[in-house]
Amino acid sequence: MPFPDESAPVAVLDYQPQWAVDFEQLARTLRGALGDHARAVDHVGSTAVPGLAAKDCVDIQVLVDAIDEDRHTGLLTAVGFRCRPEPWNRCRGTSSRAW
Repeated sequence: MPFPDESAPVAVLDYQPQWAVDFEQLARTLRGALGDHARAVDHVGSTAVPGLAAKDCVDIQVLVDAIDEDRHTGLLTAVGFRCRPEPWNRCRGTSSRAW
């Protein structure tokens, strides 16, 4: 989902092998920024499925033991990421439920 200040249209594209490459580059950046805080960095969503059409946006899930929003936001901001302001971005979950 684009940020309000981004004007790029969202379109569904045929599968792009570049998405796997993009994920690996982003995962290295995330691991570098978060260090031991990142227990896992996974390519999720439709761009992770070879052959599947998808929006041209690589979705990544980062697993941490405990969310430290201020610290993690600072570490990720330092390497160029932005925190989404919407309330849905503040939903915390576990493997069995979200709250």
